[in-house]
Parts: sequence; C-alpha cells; structure tokens
Amino acid sequence: MVDHFSELYGAYSDGLRAAKRLAMRCNSKGLSGDIEMELTYLRIRHQKPELVWEISPNWGYSTIFLLSALKDNKAGQLISFDTWDGPGQNDCVQQLTQGRHQMVVGDIKDTYASQVDLQGVPDYLFLDSYHSHGFGTWYIQTLFPLFQGKHVFVGLHDVYNPGFWSDDNFERDLTIYPEWMPNEEGMVILDWLVYNDHACHVFTAAKSRWPDTYKHLVTMRNSVMGDDVERDYVLPYDANPTLFFELNCQSMLTD
Repeated sequence: MVDHFSELYGAYSDGLRAAKRLAMRCNSKGLSGDIEMELTYLRIRHQKPELVWEISPNWGYSTIFLLSALKDNKAGQLISFDTWDGPGQNDCVQQLTQGRHQMVVGDIKDTYASQVDLQGVPDYLFLDSYHSHGFGTWYIQTLFPLFQGKHVFVGLHDVYNPGFWSDDNFERDLTIYPEWMPNEEGMVILDWLVYNDHACHVFTAAKSRWPDTYKHLVTMRNSVMGDDVERDYVLPYDANPTLFFELNCQSMLTD
C-alpha cells in the first residue's frame, strides 16, 4: 500500500499542497492528523467518487480535504451529516462548495435513509462520529448492508488513537489497552472485517500500530512533497489513527 500511495503522491501532489495551504490559512485545524487527511485526499482523487458521505465533520477540517479533492477532480458531490452545521461557519468550506456540498443537520440514524432515497448510497464514506461500541455496531448492522454489491471506499477515524478509548469512556488505560490496539469502535469494525470476505485493502498509517510503515510513508511523502508544505501535527499525538478499507471488493471484478 505504501508503494500505491507513493504513486498517488506523485500524481496529485500539486492539488494536495493547495488543499493543505487552504486548511492552514483558514486556521481550520481539526483533530485529525495530516498524513491521514492527505491519504484521504489522494484516495478520492484516484477513485473519483460521484458521491461522498462525511459523517460528523465538526468544524469542517476534513470537509476541506474532501471538497478540495472533488473540486480538483471536477466532479462529485459531498453530503455531510452532523447534529449542527459547523462547516457552514467555515470560510474555507464555503469557498470550496461551488454547488458540490450539502449539509444535513440531525442525527445520522434519522437522516441517512432519506438521502439514500434521494441520491443513492455513497462511493466514499468518511466516518468520524460518536466513537463507541454502539455506533460501530450500527455501522455494520445498518449502514454497511446498504452498500451490498457496490464497491465503497471507507475511512474510519480515531481507530488507533493512543490517547482515546471511546466517547462513552474517553480516557484510555494503556496498561489494559496498549496504544497499538484499536479503540472500542475500531474493535467492532475490525472484528467484522476479519469475517467479511468481501472487504479488502485494510490499511492504516497509524504510528502506534505500524511504526515502521509510518516512518516509511512519511519519508516517502517528504521526498515528494518537499519542504514547502510543512507537516502540521495534532497535539499531543502524531497518531494519524484512521483505518482505511474497502467494501464489496468482489464488485471490482464485474465493474
């Protein structure tokens, strides 16, 4: 996967630099690592999804990268779901919207069905909502079954965050749950993925899980991006804890 992302960095580095500069200029720093958001941008540039869902954008830091990728692709729509309209107060998001962004306010469990009826299911799914066993269970029992037969790319945030366990019990006891282990929600998803033979390309750049892979990825990234775009760390962790995976990969054989 590092070799794959090396190709993507080479192909899309100019647009990625612009997206990062925009996010930093607008002071839109979120609780996401820089590498994981770069990989998210690159995946969207490469896969060119027609419809992207973002569940819980908060202030819209991730929204900037999602919309930047769609803008650079010159195609695709983004629907963001949250209980409040944080992206609507983000000048960078408004600058990028260009008719590509819809904000749905309310509990995702109550609002998703109407959007499926209107526009169908997404090609790319960015998840950063309430991190808990219950929410992870809702994903695998309710949301993911909607995608049956469709190849969908997914990014689930905070899975390998060494300072976070769940939104029900925030503090992580590292003596019981070492930093290399997934969080509570991540355990639900990874357990499900193990027994789902239609999933593929499970990957994380998390420093706590695969430190050598992380180091290799950062070295490669720096060689392509150069020094003109500095890395922006999220204190107190340079965790980049997103879990990337794909669903219904067997559909690739018939696409």
